[in-house]
Amino acid sequence: MADTYRKNLRCLKNMSNEVYNRVNNLNIKSVSICKSKNNQLNLVKRFENREIYINSTYNPSEQAKYIAEYALKDDNNIVFIFGLGMAYEIKEMIKKDRNKKYIICEPDMEIFKVMLNYVELESFFNGNNDISLLLYNNSAEIVDNFKAIIKNEDNLNIKFINLPSYAICYKDLINEVQLKIGEFINITSNNVFTSLFFYNKWYENFITNISNFSETTNIEELFGKFKNVPGIVIGAGPSLKYNLEILKSIGNKAILAAAGSGISTLDSHDIQAHMWGAVDGNETEGRIVEDLKVNKELMLMYSLIVHPSVFECKSFTSKFLLCNNVDDVYFKTRKDKSLNTLYSGSSITNVVAYNLAAMGCNPIIFLGQDCCYSRGKNYAEGSKFYIENSEDSGTIARLNENGEEINEEKDKLMKVLNRNGEEVYTDKGFLTIKIAMEDVIKRFPNTRFLNGTQDGLNIEGAENIDFNKYCTEDIFNNKEYNFNEIVREIYLNNKENDNSTLVMFKTDLNDITKKLQVLVGFLGEEEKSERIDIGKIKSFVEIKEKELMAISYYSIVLMFKFSFVKHIYGNKSEFDKIKYKYLTLLNTCNFLNNTMKQMGILEEN
Repeated sequence: MADTYRKNLRCLKNMSNEVYNRVNNLNIKSVSICKSKNNQLNLVKRFENREIYINSTYNPSEQAKYIAEYALKDDNNIVFIFGLGMAYEIKEMIKKDRNKKYIICEPDMEIFKVMLNYVELESFFNGNNDISLLLYNNSAEIVDNFKAIIKNEDNLNIKFINLPSYAICYKDLINEVQLKIGEFINITSNNVFTSLFFYNKWYENFITNISNFSETTNIEELFGKFKNVPGIVIGAGPSLKYNLEILKSIGNKAILAAAGSGISTLDSHDIQAHMWGAVDGNETEGRIVEDLKVNKELMLMYSLIVHPSVFECKSFTSKFLLCNNVDDVYFKTRKDKSLNTLYSGSSITNVVAYNLAAMGCNPIIFLGQDCCYSRGKNYAEGSKFYIENSEDSGTIARLNENGEEINEEKDKLMKVLNRNGEEVYTDKGFLTIKIAMEDVIKRFPNTRFLNGTQDGLNIEGAENIDFNKYCTEDIFNNKEYNFNEIVREIYLNNKENDNSTLVMFKTDLNDITKKLQVLVGFLGEEEKSERIDIGKIKSFVEIKEKELMAISYYSIVLMFKFSFVKHIYGNKSEFDKIKYKYLTLLNTCNFLNNTMKQMGILEEN
């Protein structure tokens, strides 16, 4: 072990003195070596008061094969891997294909230093492979170095691979890096770039949905109110078909929480749910509830980015605002700063599970959470988006976000084992949902999680059960809970009865607009000068920026969203960067003000 570490240090010193010094001077505090169940070396990281295993706890090599197969099966020339871990994945990839360019981002220097004791860098950094290593933990440095690495590439066909554990520990960093790189590629490829900040549909949804806020209260009002009441998270996965008949008999002995299109599956089989969770910004979200027959009384958990057609298609007995994005955070903390319980997840099923746990539900049971194409299908029969598929077919038909039917070729999907030990097809999206669900489980160590999805993947931390048997032996022996009455009372006592929060928002927006107009006007005058005094400009901007940051909507929402597009001006002069920043923000405020006036959401002052 000592010889390996010394050899690696020499290798590092030849590669970069700066990296060598960072590693040499680093003290290990949160990472240690361990072994997986098959006796292969693994790493464990202490993260937010829990332990995260960096590689598979069962068989790291086998997991590496699956990940490598997925990474290499498409016609891409660059593989961007987020996370090095114990290097199982990169070794497997170069063994299969040495002709691709590999870019590895390892944001955790402690993981890297511990790994150096056991894995020889020269086993893959040996001159025979095109591998670059980025040892940074902020998006700016990662993206800047990425640009330098690929600057001479004629073709940018990139596949992103995130090691599962890093998707938990570095979720926000991964999202920001991938978004910035994706936007950079669009720009350099002369593609039409539509700013996520101005025109993305979620933002338009937000403007429309704030008109519903007067009949809404916060989901936090329900936290802790249903201690030890069983909560069932119901997705629309194919395995739900096994449980539909017994779900009809549960009644009020457990909370039936439908997620996304899960409500349409229940309704088509005459099953009444207690609540429905919706966050999808696509128009298809409204189609899910447009013709419900059984679920006439339904509590809604939603985010301000959900598609407005949800409210056009269905009236709800109560509406609770989730804390799913920065717009939600703003509307919550504008009145009560303690309500910032931000959790987004990868899917509405993750969000529903998190909020049921926060309500005190125990146990939490997963149904229709296949996280794979069970029996060659994407949804359970009765789902709004169900398409008949043959298990023997070479493709899987499904609907895309616009409701259009597309066919996925099975040989472009990943093969994994489900909880029954059977080979099934899955993809990155499904696996991300699975990982996010495992993260929810770790956040609630005192809650019991049960996986009743018969043909789905194993979910780490959730005990596999035969749900129908569990109902007979356990849930049917429970008392009836007056869930609807409790929710209704809490809702009526706490819902917003006037437009005060919207008025505060309009006031914030007007104040921001006026200050930005002053700033942009000042910059315009300075630009006319024969010599631009950048010191004078920075001093003025610093004063105005402090004033702007004191306004909640600017500091919570606008600055967060601007962070996703500011790199567009990376090659501009210092003055132009300042000018374009505030022009972008002012144009956005004008867009919001004009849209709100056109919609009549609030009367003019």
